[in-house]
Amino acid sequence: MVVKSGRGINIHFRRKELGTPPVLPTVVFPYLFFSSRQPIVVRSPTVLSTEELPYSVMVSVSLCVTCMRWYGRILDLRLREDEVQISARCSRVRFRTDCVICTRERVSDKATEMVVTWSTVNDTSHMVEGSWVEYGLDVLNLTANSSYSGTTSFRNQYIHRVKLTDLEPGSVYVYHCGSELGWSPVFWFKTRPAGQSWSPMLAVYGDLGNSYAESLTLLQKEAQRGLYDAFIHAGDFAVGDEFLRQIESIAGYVPYMTCPGNHEQANNFSDYRNRFSMPGDTEGLWYSFDVGPIHFISISTEVYYFLEYGFELTCKTIATLAENRALRPWIIVYGHRPMYCSNENTDDCTTNQTQTRTGFMELLGKGLEDLLYDYGVDLEIWAHEHSYERLWPIYNYQVYNGSLNSPYSNPEAPVHVVTGSAGCSEFHDPFKSEQPYWSAFRSSNYGYNRLKVFNSTHLYMEYVSVEHHGVSIAYHCGSEKGWSPVFWFKTRPPGQSWSPALAVYGDLGYHNARSLPLLQNEVQRGFYDAVIHAGDFAYDMNDEEGKVGDKFLRQIESMAGYIPYMTCPGNHEANNNFSDYRNRFSMPGDTEGLWYSFDVGPIHFISISTEVYYFLEYGFELLARQFNWLKEDLKKATKPSNRALRPWIIVYGHRPMYCSNKNTDYCTMNQTRTRIGTPDIMKLVLSNLHQKGHFWQLGNDGLEDMFYKHGVDLEIWAHEHSYERLWPIYNYQIYNGSLMEPYRNPGAPVHVITGSAGCDEKHDPFKSEQPYWSAFRSNDYGYTRLKVFNSTHLYMEYVSVEHHGKGKVIDQFWIIKDNHGPYFRERSNDIIREKIAMKTF
Repeated sequence: MVVKSGRGINIHFRRKELGTPPVLPTVVFPYLFFSSRQPIVVRSPTVLSTEELPYSVMVSVSLCVTCMRWYGRILDLRLREDEVQISARCSRVRFRTDCVICTRERVSDKATEMVVTWSTVNDTSHMVEGSWVEYGLDVLNLTANSSYSGTTSFRNQYIHRVKLTDLEPGSVYVYHCGSELGWSPVFWFKTRPAGQSWSPMLAVYGDLGNSYAESLTLLQKEAQRGLYDAFIHAGDFAVGDEFLRQIESIAGYVPYMTCPGNHEQANNFSDYRNRFSMPGDTEGLWYSFDVGPIHFISISTEVYYFLEYGFELTCKTIATLAENRALRPWIIVYGHRPMYCSNENTDDCTTNQTQTRTGFMELLGKGLEDLLYDYGVDLEIWAHEHSYERLWPIYNYQVYNGSLNSPYSNPEAPVHVVTGSAGCSEFHDPFKSEQPYWSAFRSSNYGYNRLKVFNSTHLYMEYVSVEHHGVSIAYHCGSEKGWSPVFWFKTRPPGQSWSPALAVYGDLGYHNARSLPLLQNEVQRGFYDAVIHAGDFAYDMNDEEGKVGDKFLRQIESMAGYIPYMTCPGNHEANNNFSDYRNRFSMPGDTEGLWYSFDVGPIHFISISTEVYYFLEYGFELLARQFNWLKEDLKKATKPSNRALRPWIIVYGHRPMYCSNKNTDYCTMNQTRTRIGTPDIMKLVLSNLHQKGHFWQLGNDGLEDMFYKHGVDLEIWAHEHSYERLWPIYNYQIYNGSLMEPYRNPGAPVHVITGSAGCDEKHDPFKSEQPYWSAFRSNDYGYTRLKVFNSTHLYMEYVSVEHHGKGKVIDQFWIIKDNHGPYFRERSNDIIREKIAMKTF
């Protein structure tokens, strides 16, 4: 995880170049976020300009145009020894450039377009309409002919390119391409959402060949399921008809972005230039484009090595990287050959003088490392080496980690990733036996990277080994009287070091199940490892002699038949002592699913029944049994050896401890039973039962103290037909981690209420005044996505389904914990600090 709270340009002027001017110089540069905690250091003479060359954002099966605006900030430069110290003033200068596309026509910032590229063995240029694409939102009712760059003759075949314009943002289009001589199959693509405030997901790799393409199967599968918004292939292709047929199942559906590698160099990269259609006018050798909050820059590292084609290409590829970082704060560069690597071969990345890094000969001083460092590039992605390697933040062989515990939080140099092991006929490149100090992780497994940028501050990457993935198992069930359809499920990976993703919600009914279509779609596409349904099913399962329950289970079969569907009881399951719930669901343990725990990756989940506090007509024994079981489970989970393996403890149940809804539910009051325990009169009855031989432990049976003392990280509830996220809270006191980062090392558990998946009781409105402990709330129908990335980072987002049938993320947050454990330590420290402050002032 790369976390950046601010960004800036690194600038360095030498005294011999500035001299000792009587007036201190002023530099104006495109406004970038930066943190005053980070030094702004200048590494090479840099001229900054407010000019920007107009360019378009257009990709070979994707992407669209954005309107650029520039902001400026005036800086003071003060001479200090042989460097210039820079400090920011508050004044701002605003600049603006034209917003253009390739034809230099002015367009809206909402314009979207896709470019479709295909080849044929027949020349269609002599035909009346030539070759064209038929496309549309649902039906093939629109056409576009070869108006982009037309048809190119290449090696006894013809390359066709068609640009589709004026597409609706965030929409799925079907299309096929061809002519009167024949048509391709029907494909589909999804245009990107409008604006920058969304979270792109990409697959990233290099060196994928026609033979031994080990990663191809999984990549095809994930592309078909819609997991990615784009692909980046960082050079070295088995460029040929057969290879393009292999990746058609990917590139026919999502943008397939490329850069040239050394295996494309024949005939001055002619195969590469002709077969791929990238943005700009350089035939895909170098270009840039924008996706959500990211400015991507694709470069050709090969211009530094195949100099028989001339120096001109090398000089042209070194271009300004200035970008409006207020809109797109992340700058990511990708190319083929890395600047650093620790492989056991003679590639120049194994030496200190990598040509792309330092420059050479007549081009001395035109290396890229200084340039990328000076402009604050966040991430550099490379391939070439048939292995995977992640580096610490690095510049000129010096490591610049953000901190000892969080090296990628506000790093002071770019992060490099080498991902060239997608699979090819040259197999692996082994590593040197000794791992260098600047290398953080390396693997020779075949695989690829997933990249997701969540917002302006958080970027996540993971490496997927295709040599250690879970097994998919097909199954069906039945008897001699009949069989079900064939379903499948995937076993979870071994161990704890993987990143589970779950859909989480409550209160999903048979009628008005507003979230169900999107949930079914995302489960079928492999978005999740499990579903958590926090109580209240069908409304109600026992209605119509159980027929409503049958109908509801048929509805969720398209989810529960493929991934684990984890549950807890709600108040709508109370009929006949929860008999419908007990019989219809099979959860872990021996309590018929009323309470239980289970482990998924680095998470220990605990499911509880809040209903044992309210339906006391079924007896007090269930309440006491659950309470004592819960103490033992938490005691075991918080042993140092167990918490080291599974640091995250997440509890879910139906009724929340806190809520701000406008009704008479207990969570609207200070005396929630699950929070503080059952009333004293009930404890008296329990005491009488205890004397009669029911030997369960008595005393305070509230859960808030127990969860707080054992350091539970996250508590998930439903019941209220709304969504509400709370600040970290204990006993109505807020314990935010800090003012700027409330969920970083919070001093109390975080509560989330997600009970608006949709049912026939509609919404529960909120009180008009939002309480001080409530951070965000919404009455939109929807559900929550949860992903735990590692031992320190947990991410949640709420998806509203009230946007024309499409999911829109309307709330998102991270919980970041450097350490997991009881909260009373932090609370004691707060008290000590308060006492010191009182004595001081």
